[in-house]
Amino acid sequence: MKPAVQRMLDLVYPPRCPFCGQVLGPLTECPDCAAQLHRLVLRPPHLPETEFHIDNLGRAAALYRYKGLARGGVLRFKKGGHPDAARWFGAQMATLFGCDFAAAYGTMQAERLPLAPADLIVPAPSSHRRTWQPARLLAIRLSRATGVPWQDVLKKMPGREPQEGLNGKDRLRNARGAVGVVRQQPVAGRRILLVDDVITTGGTANECARVLLQAGALSVDLVCIAASFPGRDDM
Repeated sequence: MKPAVQRMLDLVYPPRCPFCGQVLGPLTECPDCAAQLHRLVLRPPHLPETEFHIDNLGRAAALYRYKGLARGGVLRFKKGGHPDAARWFGAQMATLFGCDFAAAYGTMQAERLPLAPADLIVPAPSSHRRTWQPARLLAIRLSRATGVPWQDVLKKMPGREPQEGLNGKDRLRNARGAVGVVRQQPVAGRRILLVDDVITTGGTANECARVLLQAGALSVDLVCIAASFPGRDDM
């Protein structure tokens, strides 16, 4: 989207904080949420295999711990919150790969594009019952920021129970065989960057990586908004 068109849209639909919904105006950070969010930022953002089932993934990263204000913002986004949240989260994800951003008319715009973090961005598949697909919106925004193309190549297989509400062991068991590749041609011989909103056990992301590698991908990395650390984030 051209900057001039985006500025016009921002006048009609002003950017809002994805965590509290407050209109940001020319700001790119919410003054009411900044202090709490800074305490939830993952430093470093890399997720360890000792805490998540991600052995099929090359690297995995998240912006925040899935608790408090970050958890509320993700749930707001997952349930169909303000569409502008995808732009904000996508820009934040892009910073993990070296993108620099500047505020221009209240919009975060890329000043420097990094070396391509992958050859193709792929959103994690959403449930067939969902019309609002957060991972796809994130993939679109991350693609615009990094210049890496995105494409839907994954699908949820029918007859599977939703992951929400399941415990860790049941999530891992339910994830096995729950994902399929729609088209192999865009995947073969390419480095894939998988995008999702939250990682809990890593079961779904790991299954996505497994089928992508099986379809010929050279490697699969993951980036998401937040990561849940069982036993610690519940405290």
